[in-house]
Amino acid sequence: ERSDEFEQVQKIFEKLDLDGSGAVDYTEFCAAGMGASAATRTDVVYAAFKTFDLDDNGRLSKEELGKILGNADIQNAWTAAVCEKVAEDIMRKFDEDGDGSIDFSEWMKAMSHTWHRRLKAAGGTPE
Repeated sequence: ERSDEFEQVQKIFEKLDLDGSGAVDYTEFCAAGMGASAATRTDVVYAAFKTFDLDDNGRLSKEELGKILGNADIQNAWTAAVCEKVAEDIMRKFDEDGDGSIDFSEWMKAMSHTWHRRLKAAGGTPE
């Protein structure tokens, strides 16, 4: 028998899984956390980007993503191997120019795309 807490978490994840893949990908997670109106504002998206840009070089590397994903809160839910795979998936999905990092333009596109998918799934229209 599953606990009430488990059922609540499962319902939350089902709402966040916008593309129906059976998993909440990183952009779905970020977009949900920022909220629809905040995701459209460049300054808020930039602040999130800079939080992940640990060496302040204007680009997100796989290593930086791995460090962020490896923080204590996430590691309580995910193993180090899962964090590494998620970092690799993020790079493969959003590193459009193939340079091994995600710049702000690529990050903004990812957040905007996810926000629009989320809004469409909710039956809304973009601002």
